[in-house]
Amino acid sequence: KGSYTILPMNQDGSVSYQLTYNGCYDQTRRTTYQGTIGIRNLVSSGDLSQPSLPGSLGATFDISGLKVSTSSRGSLTTLQGTFDYSAVSPDGITLQQTVSGPRLSLTRSGDLLILYSFQVAVSEDRNTLAFSLSASGGLHSESLTGSMNFTTPTPLTGINLTTKAPIAGTLEISGRLNSNLLVKPLGSSTVISVDSNGDGKTDFTLHTQWLGLT
Repeated sequence: KGSYTILPMNQDGSVSYQLTYNGCYDQTRRTTYQGTIGIRNLVSSGDLSQPSLPGSLGATFDISGLKVSTSSRGSLTTLQGTFDYSAVSPDGITLQQTVSGPRLSLTRSGDLLILYSFQVAVSEDRNTLAFSLSASGGLHSESLTGSMNFTTPTPLTGINLTTKAPIAGTLEISGRLNSNLLVKPLGSSTVISVDSNGDGKTDFTLHTQWLGLT
């Protein structure tokens, strides 16, 4: 089951529409979807699917109580919030994508995770797959009973964002009482410098793999 509604075209030539899931079941993933996704001010030019042609795409996504339940695992995930998305390819080679928004909340297995005042920007070379990623925002987790802020003082860089870990850059995470984590990917390894008491000095250092952080 499922339905969607195409809303009238906006006066500025952009398009808005709403997609409503009504107990839609994906048999392959054994997953049921329930809720609404609204897309406003959808504006595009060119064709971003053609690697050799410049183009752009912009839209605002409103997610209202989108519930995703997996029958095989018995878990229920609810996503709500608003975010803006844009993609620009000025030369047909480099793809620049940005996601930003005031708030996105994710509830899973009773745990509430809130992403707020966030922005993530990725630039990728379509030929070499080299990427550069910058991010900032705040994160609140009920399971961690607190909030943290994150930023990338220097962009995370590497080759193939979808399958490989970054090999350079810095990710800084700050928490209560000015406690701080500085995460630095260095080639195949990752170094984490920990300031646990907020005095600006490194209390200890950890060596791990980037994929181990998730």
